[in-house]
Amino acid sequence: MIIVLGGIGGYLLRSPSLHWLGVGCVVVSALFALMLVAALTIIPRFVFRREPKFRDDYSLTFSAEVIHFRTAHIDSQLQWSVYSRALIDAHSYVLYYGTRQFTVIINRCRTNPPRPATSGANTGAGVRAAVTNSTMRNASCAARVATIS
Repeated sequence: MIIVLGGIGGYLLRSPSLHWLGVGCVVVSALFALMLVAALTIIPRFVFRREPKFRDDYSLTFSAEVIHFRTAHIDSQLQWSVYSRALIDAHSYVLYYGTRQFTVIINRCRTNPPRPATSGANTGAGVRAAVTNSTMRNASCAARVATIS
């Protein structure tokens, strides 16, 4: 849309009778481009920083039975069957619960040493086996644990 409108505007700028229509098309195209840049870069940061729940202290405990997630307002236990796949490397866990939905957990937030790099785990049981017996407790890591949809 932005490219087409800009192209039409550029073409109309050459015509003496439709010059102002061309200027209008170029201006609208530039405004759409600015809105797109703002929607992808500026607005998400602004919204994330203004949300108080992302600054809460939290605790994640992985056990063989459940994932226990605690904040000042939430005390939740997730079954391992929620997650369908896990990717684990020296720096992070990526737990998948949908086609394009996942949770990223950075290893430096964990209280015990990272496990060796693994990949795959295509069932809830496989995810559980790859991640269990880990605990993460740190308020400074709250911004680094993100659920992406």
